[in-house]
Amino acid sequence: MSNPTAIDAVTRTLRQMLEDRFRMAGPASATVTTKPLDKARNRDNSGGDQVNLFLYHVSESGAWKNASMPGTAGAGPPPLGLILRYLVTVYADRK
Repeated sequence: MSNPTAIDAVTRTLRQMLEDRFRMAGPASATVTTKPLDKARNRDNSGGDQVNLFLYHVSESGAWKNASMPGTAGAGPPPLGLILRYLVTVYADRK
């Protein structure tokens, strides 16, 4: 079962997965943000290496449109299956 914050939860999960991966790479690795493209990189900030996730398109999944939730035996309406498309932008700090 989902709620209105499900899209935010997906974005936070992706961000956390990337942060965990970069943390394994070492202390001087990239930071991960989820800002609009025009605000992702601050001009006055040297910032270091950065990865930005931006959700740019949400559409309904035709494959999941009429599928019922596994294990529910058709109780209630089917969930809204969505396709979330993210733009991943990488900024490198030139030294």
